[in-house]
Amino acid sequence: MNNRDIIITSMLGFISTFEATMILIAVPTISNFFTISHFYASLLITIYVSIEALLFVPFAMVFERIGLKIGMVIGGLLIFSGGVMIYLSSSFLEIELFRVLQATGASMILPT
Repeated sequence: MNNRDIIITSMLGFISTFEATMILIAVPTISNFFTISHFYASLLITIYVSIEALLFVPFAMVFERIGLKIGMVIGGLLIFSGGVMIYLSSSFLEIELFRVLQATGASMILPT
C-alpha cells in the first residue's frame, strides 16, 4: 500500500464519520425550514446510524471476498452522490432517502 492509498482511505473514513455527525448542527434549521418537529428532523441521524450499523457486517463479509478496495470506491461514490442529491432535494422525504444512500456508502467504507 502506498502513501496515496493511505491518504484516500483515511479521508474516506473521516468523511463517513463526519457525515454521521455533521447533521447535528443542522437539525434545528432543517426542522424550521420544512416546518417539521425536531423529532422528525433528528430521524436523519437515527436512520443514518442504524443503516450504517445494520449493513456493516454484511458488507464486511462481501468485500472480504471480493476486495476492500472495491468497497471503498463504491462506498465513496455512494456518499458523494447522496450528498449531491441531498443538496438538490426539495423535500424532507427526499433528504431522508438520500441519507439512507449515504449510510449505505458509509457502511461499505467502515470495514476498511
